[in-house]
Formats: sequence, C-alpha cells, structure tokens
Amino acid sequence: MRRRLRLLLRVTSALVVLAMAGAALAVTLALKSARGRAWTTARVEAALAASLAPGVSVRLHGLSLLPLGQVALDSLVLRDSSGMRVASLGAVTLALNLRPLLDRELHLTEVTLDGLALELVQGRDGAWNVAALAAASDSATSVGSSAPTAPWRVRLDTLTLRGG
Repeated sequence: MRRRLRLLLRVTSALVVLAMAGAALAVTLALKSARGRAWTTARVEAALAASLAPGVSVRLHGLSLLPLGQVALDSLVLRDSSGMRVASLGAVTLALNLRPLLDRELHLTEVTLDGLALELVQGRDGAWNVAALAAASDSATSVGSSAPTAPWRVRLDTLTLRGG
C-alpha cells in the first residue's frame, strides 16, 4: 500500500513539474510573438496608468520580457493630463530577482536608463508638473476588496544612467 502511495506521489509530482514547464514554455513562446508582446504591453501600460493620476499616460515601445527576470524596453514616454511630455527614456533594461515577488517585494538587481529626459515645469502656484502625476492614495486596499493588503517593498541594488 505504501509503495503504491509513493508511486502515485512521484507520478503526481512529475505531472505537476511537466505542467509547470509546459506553462513556462507557452508563456515564453507567447511573449516572443507580436500578439503576445502587444498583449503584455497593453497590460503593463494599464497597470501603470492605474497607479498614476487620472489623465496621465504612459506609452511603452518595444517591451521584451527576457529569460531569468530581465525586462528590456526600447522607449518610454510619460505625459501629464494636458498631454505635455514630462519624461522620456531612450531605453530601459531591468534585471530582477524573481523569488522576492512571492513576498510582495520587487528586488531590482540592476536598472539601466539610457537617454533619460525630464521636462520639469514649475507652475505659477509653485507646484511642479511632476507632483500631479501620482494618483492620490486613500488607503492600502486592493480593488474590489475591503481587506487591507501589505504594501510592496522595492529594493534597488544598482542604477546606471547613460546619455541623459
């Protein structure tokens, strides 16, 4: 009886590992296609827009998710609610540690920004244009839920700025 149980456990474990490997392969192949990249870019832009003030837009161009927790981006443009460009980047590369994501931590081991351009404007009231970009945060609750969620921690090991 124990032998059968062990065999069943081994077979089940092998099937789970195969399913996970198949899912990882499917995601990788989907992100290599134009449709997969467009879908991912739209989801990332929507998530970024939700974290910014109403009317603020983010446009990503050439988003690539590379193996082992690397993200590459050809360009990024951030515009305020009036449509004025506030920031732009020529290229971005990120390397992140995937394991801390399970603990609500974004651990960026390396970030490289090429061609960073900021257009800071101070209004007549003394407020800077970048101050209006962030969305007002009334509480740390998730959408559609009244239970508070723990905030994400962000850790950055190396930041490199080039040509900006």
